[in-house]
Amino acid sequence: MMQSLVALGYDESLAARHFDNRFIEYHMEFFRAGITRVLKMWLERGCMESPEDLMKILRSEYHGRL
Repeated sequence: MMQSLVALGYDESLAARHFDNRFIEYHMEFFRAGITRVLKMWLERGCMESPEDLMKILRSEYHGRL
């Protein structure tokens, strides 16, 4: 399992700091689904916001973890 998480860019130090290194698969899936949906919404709305604004939105939602 750890090998597949490392391949996905898993950072043990961040996981330990933010999530006590627990339930990592759930956290990763939650973040991945959220980012995917926000990007789809942005595209569906015609990319009205700049990419920089979109990044600000994502950073605010993920509390600077991006």
